[in-house]
Amino acid sequence: MPISTTHPAQHRQAPFLGFLNACLQTKHLDPVEKLFDEHFRRRSQTLARYLSLTSWNLEKHPRPPPHHAVCTNTHRFGLNMSAQKFCIAKSLISTLYAGCGTLACLRSIKLSPYAVIYAAMDLDIPLPDDFDFWFLWRHLEQLLEREREADLVADSGILPPVHPCQQCRQSSGGHR
Repeated sequence: MPISTTHPAQHRQAPFLGFLNACLQTKHLDPVEKLFDEHFRRRSQTLARYLSLTSWNLEKHPRPPPHHAVCTNTHRFGLNMSAQKFCIAKSLISTLYAGCGTLACLRSIKLSPYAVIYAAMDLDIPLPDDFDFWFLWRHLEQLLEREREADLVADSGILPPVHPCQQCRQSSGGHR
């Protein structure tokens, strides 16, 4: 699938979002899942789960207008913080998820949606239930356009994936 490399000021119908929208409208999601497997292999199943949630919720939340990441020269595309600050944010997200098994508590914390996406992908934990999945799809499109697909899980080795059940058992002495 050819990816557009137009400048943000010259934005036209984005190939990935057009492709995604067409597949969602026809409810034929296999081609999108194949694209996820080809470009985002490490998180293709996670993205497929978000795809089904987007499909189910398409009538209530139609596709919004495009956005463009402001921070393009950072260690991860769109991320508006240093690698050190991102490690702190990711550690906080890991702790919150381990404590309650969900990221619903993130509503009260003002974190960049890019930081939330990257942390959730690195830690292999689900995005908050109320996360704007169209924001995720637009961001994936930008990663594809700039051939920066590796940014999606670039720092996954810094913290191990979080498994709340194991963490709860460890902190409570093995009793649940």
